[in-house]
Amino acid sequence: MRLERFFDDFSAYLLGDLRRDELARALDPRSTWSTRDLAGLSHYAIHARAQREHIAEVVFERTSRMVVAHAGQATWSRLVDAYFRRHPQRTIAFSRNMQAFVGFVRARPREVAPWVVDLAQLDWYAFVTVCAPVPLEDASSAVTHLVPLHVVDYEHDVLSWLVRDEAGDATEPPSRAPITVAHARLPNLDLVHCALTPPQATLLRGLLTGCSGALEALSTEAEAAWDALESAGLLTSRRVGSGKVQS
Repeated sequence: MRLERFFDDFSAYLLGDLRRDELARALDPRSTWSTRDLAGLSHYAIHARAQREHIAEVVFERTSRMVVAHAGQATWSRLVDAYFRRHPQRTIAFSRNMQAFVGFVRARPREVAPWVVDLAQLDWYAFVTVCAPVPLEDASSAVTHLVPLHVVDYEHDVLSWLVRDEAGDATEPPSRAPITVAHARLPNLDLVHCALTPPQATLLRGLLTGCSGALEALSTEAEAAWDALESAGLLTSRRVGSGKVQS
């Protein structure tokens, strides 16, 4: 059986759209399933349901913590369940199944507060930046000047909130204040989050898209942005990560 077919059938069982005997026939219509085998399916389903919520809480740790604190555990559980109904599991790696979660919560403005979207973005980009593979050296590409990073726009000041969170004082959601942040993994593997000025954001986005004219397009502003970013490992302004804050 193809793995995709297995996930389709098993996801339908987890969501209650297939009975256990129907799942057994779908998985292997030629076999006679024993009572013990059927019980094994139920046991596996219990663990799978618990695992998907656990992974959601691991990848979106800050988001889940704040949603639970302000709306209760049941609200978070319903959100995760609704997500998997819209985006059933498709891979063995549970974390990869969460890649559409930010878009999912953004598309539910009547049910999800705007700050939840920004915290979900913060959690997701922190996760994928930490897990990013080491880039291959390519002398022809401007991207080799960069550490693994993502440049992300936020409607809320997630960096000030992060400072409070690392101090154990983030009881309230982040305040509304647009900010552009670089999420980066430094060569020593530290994860840092850094506020960017508009020239710095434009420069990094140009480099990330392979725009060799990024420096020339911004003229003297770009040179100043480049110097500042280079001197700090491509990061400047406020830097939050690994318990350190730099101004």
